[in-house]
Amino acid sequence: MASARSSILNAITRLAMWALFRVKKPASEYRALMAGLDRKQKLRLPPGIAIDDVAAPLPGRWIKNTAAASKQIVLYLHGGAFIMRLPNGHTSMVAGFCAASRCQAFMAWYRLAPEHAFPAAPDDCLTAYRMLLDSGHRAQDIVVMGDSAGGNLALALLHRIKAAALPMPAGVIALSPITDFAQVSASWRTSTWRDPMYRVQRFVNPVEHYLQGADPIDPAASPYFGDFTGFPPIHLVVGGIEALLDDSVGFARKAIDCGIEVHLQIWQGMPHVFVLQDILPETRLAKLEIARWLQNLHEHAAAPNPLYRSCVELFERQAFTGHLRRVTNDRYLCLPNCVAEPAA
Repeated sequence: MASARSSILNAITRLAMWALFRVKKPASEYRALMAGLDRKQKLRLPPGIAIDDVAAPLPGRWIKNTAAASKQIVLYLHGGAFIMRLPNGHTSMVAGFCAASRCQAFMAWYRLAPEHAFPAAPDDCLTAYRMLLDSGHRAQDIVVMGDSAGGNLALALLHRIKAAALPMPAGVIALSPITDFAQVSASWRTSTWRDPMYRVQRFVNPVEHYLQGADPIDPAASPYFGDFTGFPPIHLVVGGIEALLDDSVGFARKAIDCGIEVHLQIWQGMPHVFVLQDILPETRLAKLEIARWLQNLHEHAAAPNPLYRSCVELFERQAFTGHLRRVTNDRYLCLPNCVAEPAA
């Protein structure tokens, strides 16, 4: 069950997507449409956070934190179906993570499809990672993070890092990632009527615009495939009604089979990359969870006997009280700032 505010937003989003994506258009038109909507969003930066746009060695945006208390740095890979960029929306979100976890970030502006097809984007992401290493950042201080298409690139980057014999980052956070372009998961079909963003995935088709005939089971394209051995801890956040739900579930299951520490959080009633929607009460709590995971990554990885090496967590609103309940590996846990949070 979702909050009332989320249910209303899902209904509005579904209507808006039907209005905006009624007929198939060139990718450039979708990009211009979404860029116009992004420009209308106000760029919100917490106190002590500043941005610095750079053009070389890779175009991107530094999010600098004057209150940074650790050497941790986030390499953020944005979503946008591989064809578009939403600087204001993503910068506001990443800046919030940097403020909460007292770290800094670099947002890589990788090349976009269809002008630059696969593997241009994965190549640029590897270049960004090398840039951080070459500039003096230790691999154990780098956390790779991304949403949707960027979540795909964040997980695929692990395969590229491994193939290049580079040191692995401290961890990866993927929000509603695409992990399997072969589309063998059930939710690609069963959630078509539930996912308010499904029309975007139908009309802005990454297989057509991004892969352009490339092998859909290449691990650099579909990170579900390939060998996970040696991967760092992974934190997956996904909405319970989105078509990409099984992309995260399947990836988590395979990671567990490979002995990788993975946390999968499924938020019932939430749509694709709901963490971008600040008006939702669930978003505030999901961001707290992500910031907590960032802050505790080093000592959590060093814990000799963690409670769960890997776990699946389900978040849902209770029907009558409106409280948010978290179920972890079939055990009920009461988290600060979660159960006491009222429904909207």
